[in-house]
Amino acid sequence: RPMSRAFLLVSEGKRTVRVEEQGSTEFIELAQAFNRLVETLDATERMEKAFGRYVSGQVLSRIKAQHGQAELVATTREATVFFADIRGFTSLSEKLTPAQVVEFLNRYLARVVAQVDAHLGYLNKFIGDAVVVVFNGPLDQPDHAERAVRCALALQAEVAKLNAEGVLPEVGELRIGVGVATGPMVCGNVGGPTQMEYTVIGDTV
Repeated sequence: RPMSRAFLLVSEGKRTVRVEEQGSTEFIELAQAFNRLVETLDATERMEKAFGRYVSGQVLSRIKAQHGQAELVATTREATVFFADIRGFTSLSEKLTPAQVVEFLNRYLARVVAQVDAHLGYLNKFIGDAVVVVFNGPLDQPDHAERAVRCALALQAEVAKLNAEGVLPEVGELRIGVGVATGPMVCGNVGGPTQMEYTVIGDTV
């Protein structure tokens, strides 16, 4: 009965469940195996959450669907790529301390990431103050061009809101530039055997 209750709790997402290692030799061995299993499961889920902060949820889902195989085969596909950066960022950063630059960027990029997620874009990378976002890779999105444009407009509206709220006093009025291009591009993993990045390459990009 204790083991049955413990399995039920684990199936409900509880990861602090442990069973007492007592009773017959067989039950002690079973309880020990169960406790090790839950500890391993907890550690694996913690690692996945940590990994998920550095890898797009879309890419992570693809890897999980492939049973842990990280290889995402390169393909040529019609997709839309979206760049956005802060106007005058170099001169702005020279007026701030490194800590202020990072704090300011994190506040701004938090809003950017929220808009990209809302429009189901794949945030490919951060390049300083710029972001590169892909639509229709790695997920299939027939309306990728429209999604990208809607995301660009939403981001511009978000920046206008930031300025109206005065939440970035270090920069005065924040201005951004956004570029969107649709066309054929190569989508797939680039890198070495120990570290790779799912990215897009080609004239469109």
